[in-house]
Amino acid sequence: MNSIELTKSQIKAYENGASMFMIPLSIPTGYEFQGFSSKDKSIWRANFWNGENILFVDLPFQKDDKDIFVKEDFYVYNGTTFYHGDEMYNSNLNYNSSRMTKEQSRYTFGECIDIKIKTVRDIKLKEWQELGTCLFDSKNFYNQQMREQNIAKTYNDNDYVFLVQFKR
Repeated sequence: MNSIELTKSQIKAYENGASMFMIPLSIPTGYEFQGFSSKDKSIWRANFWNGENILFVDLPFQKDDKDIFVKEDFYVYNGTTFYHGDEMYNSNLNYNSSRMTKEQSRYTFGECIDIKIKTVRDIKLKEWQELGTCLFDSKNFYNQQMREQNIAKTYNDNDYVFLVQFKR
């Protein structure tokens, strides 16, 4: 069973119809994306090159992965599940999203239909819309997601990200 952890702002984007989600990549400085290669017959990975060494990065999903549930911050109190952003959510009782099971999840995706790797500044207008924002607000949107994930990066760092698109 596949799952994806989404931040509070990504959950809001999902609720507003977003079909694509950004997953940060931690690639050392100097490496450039070269393409995808097959790890075996059905598993693909990303290749980065710095002029001397190649770096292989496993993809978070494979195209055609099915039945994916969304993990988000939550807690359970007296048998009731409360989600981050709910009126009754109590951050003092916060469970980490990684502990969420499919049964506790309120959102799912039917299938992963595309995976791209881009630097933040190379994301196109249509892709920002699929991520749940507009080009005008893309810098703030990206910075907010990094803060929510406790990643000390900003739009200006122009890092690589996975753009994962799902069919609902």
